[in-house]
Amino acid sequence: MDENYKSEIEDSKMIDRLLVVDNLPIIEGLLEEESQELKRLRKLKGDNKLNFGGKVSLEEFEELSPQIYTEVDDFLKVERNSMPSIRYGGLSEKALNLSTFAGGLFGASLITTSYLLATQNPDIAKSLLALGSISLVVTSGLLSYGFFNPRGSYYNHSSRKINLEKIIRTGLIPTAGHEYTHFIQSTRGLSTKHSIFLEGHARGVQRQLSEHYREKEDNEAFLWDISNLNVEELKTTYRWMCRKLKQQPKESLLQVRTAYNGTKPECHSLGNTLFLIYEAHEGTDIYAQMIEGDFQFA
Repeated sequence: MDENYKSEIEDSKMIDRLLVVDNLPIIEGLLEEESQELKRLRKLKGDNKLNFGGKVSLEEFEELSPQIYTEVDDFLKVERNSMPSIRYGGLSEKALNLSTFAGGLFGASLITTSYLLATQNPDIAKSLLALGSISLVVTSGLLSYGFFNPRGSYYNHSSRKINLEKIIRTGLIPTAGHEYTHFIQSTRGLSTKHSIFLEGHARGVQRQLSEHYREKEDNEAFLWDISNLNVEELKTTYRWMCRKLKQQPKESLLQVRTAYNGTKPECHSLGNTLFLIYEAHEGTDIYAQMIEGDFQFA
């Protein structure tokens, strides 16, 4: 992947390709199709016909992960030269919020108490102030370096490490493939200035793995997460595009409920929408072409 190609997939260029009036009817068609699929899955879920499986233990993940990596490598037609560093079982968003709140409250309480005792017992006050300050610094540092994970699972582009939250099997496998794709992207020299490309490309791999395991294990539950994501991210982007392009959205397409709540477009929703458009026209071979810099963007 040369530098000219990398410049062509920076965020500003990807937004220009997406923010076109002619894309709106395509997105409307995709949204209608994905919404019908989600309604089908919701009915299966209501009838207790989706087998989501239990949470995957560390031992199970260590056995499963090489298979996931190989399937992603094969789909993208890449050769693996190194293995990603993975931290499995990171804190969930709820645990993050509680831990952050507790650490911050503890530090703030010590600092406040130190000021109250400043005139009565200066030595104790100094000790409490020091402990409180250390507590706040440590909490801030852990957050900054990704010890806690606000999104459950993510890829750290600076350290090239994958953090995976311990979740149910039907969600974990596609998610692990998504994050592993980010590792492959980073080996091609891509960075956060290519965020829309990175997330759209990784969503495509996530979608492919979901479909693959649905067929492989005859389990529709593998489609649940990606279907919810597709609908919510298409809705969010569609709403934003209509505002930007001064077009009237079809409100009926925005009524479908999902398991997620997108309020504004970000790199995941913008990238997924754009890549769904390309995939609808060109098929899934685009993902292998794109990672090698061979895809011709219109």
